[in-house]
Formats: sequence, structure tokens, C-alpha cells
Amino acid sequence: MILNSIEDTAQQFNVARPIKNGLTQVLNSIRSIQMFLDKHRQQQVVQPNKAVEQQHNYNFTGQHTDIAFCDTNGSISYEEISNISDYKLKDNVTTSFNNAVEDGYLSYENASYTLTDKGKEHINSQSFIEQFEKDQKNYIANNQLQNTVAINLQGNGDDLKIFQYVNQIDLNKLSYSNPQQFKQVQNYFEKCEKYDFVKISKDGIVTPTEKTKGMFTQPQSVNMEKITTKNFDKVIDINKYRNSVQTGANATKATAKASSSVAKTGATTASAGATAGVTAVIDLSKEAIKAFDKAQKLNQSKRISQSNH
Repeated sequence: MILNSIEDTAQQFNVARPIKNGLTQVLNSIRSIQMFLDKHRQQQVVQPNKAVEQQHNYNFTGQHTDIAFCDTNGSISYEEISNISDYKLKDNVTTSFNNAVEDGYLSYENASYTLTDKGKEHINSQSFIEQFEKDQKNYIANNQLQNTVAINLQGNGDDLKIFQYVNQIDLNKLSYSNPQQFKQVQNYFEKCEKYDFVKISKDGIVTPTEKTKGMFTQPQSVNMEKITTKNFDKVIDINKYRNSVQTGANATKATAKASSSVAKTGATTASAGATAGVTAVIDLSKEAIKAFDKAQKLNQSKRISQSNH
């Protein structure tokens, strides 16, 4: 089943009804970013449970633009805000909503906040929409992606270096715009398995062998970058977002040698592209982040030293 639009994707994933009029496009963009991360991010470490606010398919940020969510179902109840797990965030959201009442953008009746006519006009202004998108992306980058990186796989020797920082790669969660690029990466890992550098499970999980782990005595730089507010749009480019969904597919393979079936059935196709190629969006441990930072600093020092000679 191919979903031809972001709206179709949102309907398939049963997300909340989007904000009407001017905010529809940007909200659907944020929804699709969130869905991409939920579907493609490869977690190497245990993440804390999502806060209560995440269960409602939108992110409270504590900024003024949160009032837009009053338009998703007509109102936001005081109880819903009081259930926000983060105390500081809850306090900021409460203050923001109360200020919006004083400014005439919201009304507060029967323990619920509702947009006024002034508020409805306000949230559909261009300046509000731009700030809403900025606040949402900042929230995602700063609160959900603190140790998340995008690794560009090329299907060559550099790909083995990623196992300095991660303990596995799930072929089913790689994103790409060109199936041939994915096939190149896949073929490379299959060749690596023949020489005992990696193991590929029947469900497409690539793990390094002890031989590979022993290759890296010092941290080496890889084609990887942290996801931050500065590079967010480059790494997760929603304008290139494409999602192929095959209902009922579970992305498993009969054997490791049959891993080409991942490309045909299990793998989801998308473009998050930090650069051209196949992208793995991965949560690293704090230790791995420190090792990566160390490698980056060493490489930078080498470049400076070479440029001075």
C-alpha cells in the first residue's frame, strides 16, 4: 500500500485530526517527522517512557504557540495540562495558557481552555505559524534527540567503522531515497559476513563480531553527525519524505542469505538524508557520544596541523 500524501500517512497512522486552515500543512509536517523518528530511529540504549503529553499526538513545548492545540479537538482541559509529567514544562504551559487568556486569545470555562475568535485569527497568521514550526522542531531536537545521530552508509569499508559507536544496525530501519543505494549497503554487509566481520540475523539485524570490535583501538571518525536544531531540517528533510507501507509485512527473512527480501517487503523507504546514501538514525549511549566527540576533535587537530605545513 503506497501512501501518496502526508495526509494519507497521517490517516494510516491514526494521528489526531490536524489543526484547521493555515496550520494544517505545518502540523502535518511535524506529525510526519515524529512518525519518521518513531519508525526509523534505531535505539541502542533504553529511552525513558514518553511523557503523558506525547500520548496526545502533539508536543507541549511551554511556548506561547502551544495554544494552537486548542483547535485540534475544540479545547484543552486543565486536567490534561496538569497531567504533564515534567514539572517545569507543566508550569510553563500553565503560565502560557493563562497569559493567553489575559490577552484574549483563549477563554477559560468549565476547567477548559478554548480559542476565542481573536485566538483563531491569531494562530492562522503567518508569523504564528512560522514560530509554531520553530518551537516544535526545537522541542523535538532538544528533548527527544539529545544523543541521536544520523549516519550515512555508503556500502564500503567506512560502514564497518560505525560499530565503534553502535552495537547493531537494523536493516529494516534504514532510510533511503534510492533502493539501489540500500542494496549496495546490504550487499556490503553480506560480504562482511562471509569474512566474519559481522553477523546478520534472520530478521535483518547486523552485529559486529569480536574481530571487528578489535579493529578499533582508538576512536575513528565516521560519516556521522549529531541531530541538532541547526541541522534538523537537513537531516530530516520532510520535503523529501516518502513512505512505502506494506500492510501486514513484518520485515523478517527466512535466512540471513535471503536478506534481499528486506528491500522488497520489510524496509521502509524514506529520505532523511544528511547526505546522499542510506541513513541510519541512531540513539547513542553517552559513552559513545563522548568517544565520537573525541574522534572529531582529533580529526580537527590533524586537519589544522596539516594545513599549517
